[in-house]
Amino acid sequence: MTASELLSRLDSDPLARLKWRVLRRLGIPPLSLTAALLGRRRVLELACHLALDAGAGQSTGRAGENPGFDMARFRELGGGA
Repeated sequence: MTASELLSRLDSDPLARLKWRVLRRLGIPPLSLTAALLGRRRVLELACHLALDAGAGQSTGRAGENPGFDMARFRELGGGA
């Protein structure tokens, strides 16, 4: 199967597209056994968790930042040097 054929198949299958996004976000290789064993229900569950986690970071007003991060402690432990 060529890349263009794969992309056209994904265009018509929203759940497959979601699965690819979830796999990429979690760092799971798409051709791995773990990916093959992910069913529809588990993909939706993981996608919901990822969406909720992303939304939690936005409640501070700054997307993508960890509200529990302590810069002073990070520098104290030698980070950012």
